[in-house]
Parts: sequence; structure tokens; C-alpha cells
Amino acid sequence: MERAAVFCIGEYAVPPIAGRVLAWLMICDPPEQSAGQIAEAIGASRASVAGLAAFRDMTAAGMEPAGSDPARTGRLRAAHNVFDWMD
Repeated sequence: MERAAVFCIGEYAVPPIAGRVLAWLMICDPPEQSAGQIAEAIGASRASVAGLAAFRDMTAAGMEPAGSDPARTGRLRAAHNVFDWMD
């Protein structure tokens, strides 16, 4: 799971906790997990897992002032898309 988390961090420019959550969601059973279940499985606090939704909103807000230049918005857009998928 940690290798997948590192890949997500590097590929999608997301914080480490998000990489771990994404990695867990790829392999967990059942596939539907609460924030508490995810937090327990990856050894994180429930608050840090639940706080990822707020980060998604921040990435959306950050894209507007960054403009339409892909060089400026690429990492924000990638992070936003990942968090949007998680939502």
C-alpha cells in the first residue's frame, strides 16, 4: 500500500495522507469505507481523513486565481481531480 501511496503523491501532487487514502481505497474490502474505517486502516486520525474534502474545495478555489495557464494550474487541477474522485 505504501508504494501505491508514494506513486499517488508523486503522480498527482497530493499530500501524503491523500496518497495513503487513495491506495487504501484501491484495495479495501468492502469498497465503501467511512472516514473512521479508512483512518483506522491507514493509521491516521479520523480528522485528517475527513479534512480531505476541505482540501478539495481549496484546490477548486485556487484554480480560479491561478488563471487558465496549464503550467500554473496543472498540479492544482490534478489534486482537485483526485479529491473530486474521492468525494
